[in-house]
Amino acid sequence: MNVKTAQSDRFLLLLAAVFIARGMAIQCLYPPLEGPDEYQHIAVIHSIVENRSLPVYGCAKVPVSLYDDIVANPHPKHSADQTRRIGAQSYETFYAGTPVRTSDVPIKLYQAQHPPLYYVIMAPVYSWSRSVLDFRSTVYLLRCINIVAAAFAVVFLLYPLRRILADERLYRLFALSAAASPMYMIHVSRVANDAFALFFAGIAVILAMRIAGTGRPCMKAGIAGVVTGISVMFKLTGLVLLPTVLVYFVILAVVSKISRRCCILGCCAFFAGYLLTSFPYHAWVYARFGTFLFDQASNRCQTSGLTVLDVLGGMRFGHLRSVFAKSLFLDNLWTSGWSFLGVPRTFKRVYGVLMLLAVGGIFAWLQTSLRRENTRQIRDWCPLILCLLLTCATAGAFYLFALKHLAVYNITTIPSYYFMIAYPAFLSCVFFAALGYGPRLAFVFALLLLALFTFTELYGLCCAAAPYWAQSRDLPVIFSRLASLHPAFPAPAYFLVLYFFAFLLMVKEIRSIFAAR
Repeated sequence: MNVKTAQSDRFLLLLAAVFIARGMAIQCLYPPLEGPDEYQHIAVIHSIVENRSLPVYGCAKVPVSLYDDIVANPHPKHSADQTRRIGAQSYETFYAGTPVRTSDVPIKLYQAQHPPLYYVIMAPVYSWSRSVLDFRSTVYLLRCINIVAAAFAVVFLLYPLRRILADERLYRLFALSAAASPMYMIHVSRVANDAFALFFAGIAVILAMRIAGTGRPCMKAGIAGVVTGISVMFKLTGLVLLPTVLVYFVILAVVSKISRRCCILGCCAFFAGYLLTSFPYHAWVYARFGTFLFDQASNRCQTSGLTVLDVLGGMRFGHLRSVFAKSLFLDNLWTSGWSFLGVPRTFKRVYGVLMLLAVGGIFAWLQTSLRRENTRQIRDWCPLILCLLLTCATAGAFYLFALKHLAVYNITTIPSYYFMIAYPAFLSCVFFAALGYGPRLAFVFALLLLALFTFTELYGLCCAAAPYWAQSRDLPVIFSRLASLHPAFPAPAYFLVLYFFAFLLMVKEIRSIFAAR
């Protein structure tokens, strides 16, 4: 192993370590069940442990044996609306007294809509933890497992950026900035199936990129298909990899990176590998619900008799602003979780202006003299194409999901974090655009984005979310009330130490990057 490879591997471990330390710090303040649909995801695992069978959407209910734990914790508005009938309280009323379970009325277990792999894998962990720990400790244990998986997921999903850039220093700074995304952290640091779906999606991306390398391309494509199937078996968001990888193989053939024969065999091997792991699930869903792909919105469309044309008929030019500019882009800066608290508009405006200025670098790439100079910073163009394809495929899926919501719920507002599987790829494209201005200005952009991400996360967490979660602006009361919702670790007392540790690791790496320049 040469020195350059060793330094790169060390950086990847540092990137994961910064993410994990930061994630643990955030958990010190993040209340249990604050994660979007978190109590529902926990209920699916609890149901598997209790009934020794998979819950079926439409039939399954939240286990009554979980009701006491649900009531014993405060809830965001959306969660409280679902659980208030059994005595659960929102943040606004929770601290006024001791919540008491008042009813055993059934609650629909709607998160049984998901593929089962995450819940089956976590069931033994949950069962063991509940036998030796309390409910809250179990929640944080499962969250911490997800944070570790997500740390390596972001490393894998940023691997194309490593292959795009010839300048290792620029890559390291860009990767630090992308990994600091506050929304990505909120998305994965809850009890849910997202982190592992992203983890295997990242592996699939790496394998797909390596098909153009030497040795057994069809085997690599087949394994990529298997891993894509595994990602989908965690969550259907992994489906965006299917068009992404297949089109990527075709483009590789067009630019003569692989032969046409290799392209055809690679596509077949990839799809066969995907079916190998996912076909039993798709077949069961089709037999049960009459469709190969199942989620709540699709089920509502089907029961309402809506066709694809009916859904696509909801397309409007104004969605460029309401769905893409707002939901998919600006709202991806930060929200608190299921409380959906936000930061002041100024933060989003700065974020939007900063990103637009960076994207404007595309026009600099069109200038021949600048393009010749900046091309030296590019090692390989193909990973950039893969990032662009993944971004477009996910944006398309995001919009289709918004149209389904419009058709059945008459709203287009959907959680912006649904875009997170492509967010590292999207940022990689933005970094490439910024490089059109030259490496120095791209370096400045990455630093500004890193500073914005870090400040937004701290402001949102400490100034917007924590006071709301504790229903107080008094610092001792905030720490006391949040501590009462946490186990011994992670707890508010460790927040500053852990976040400062993550910040020190990040600053140390930035200093080494500056020293290398």
